[in-house]
Amino acid sequence: MTSEEYTTNRLQEQIDWYERSSGFNNNIFKILRIMEIVAAALIPILSGLLIGSDNYKQTIVILVGVLGLIVTISSSLISLGRHQEKWIEYRKMAEALKREKFLFDTQVAPYDIENRFSLFVQTVEMLIAKENENWSQIMLKAQTEKSDNKK
Repeated sequence: MTSEEYTTNRLQEQIDWYERSSGFNNNIFKILRIMEIVAAALIPILSGLLIGSDNYKQTIVILVGVLGLIVTISSSLISLGRHQEKWIEYRKMAEALKREKFLFDTQVAPYDIENRFSLFVQTVEMLIAKENENWSQIMLKAQTEKSDNKK
């Protein structure tokens, strides 16, 4: 495999995946957090309206309950999905892979040696393997926490 084939077929695909996944998790995290903040902010306002209004009391009570539910669900989904953690980790990985590609393409240290392609592949694959190991540890930790909470 040539360096161009490796860069296109392996490295660029990985960079693209990490960038897409980072963006997705960033968006999900922000949407859920905004929902949580807005719903939490509306609860005291609506609760205050309960004091002076008999006409809409039942509607306001229902709305406060729904907003409380939104806060609970959003917070739980953020925690369960670990979207902020994934967003940051995936962004760091995409940037680390881009950095290696840039160093390799410009032939600067550590890629200013004769056998630079071999070192490049080893470094990129080590970064990918390390990220896969980190992901496995996160999933194992989440599974352990889930099991502990059931007890």
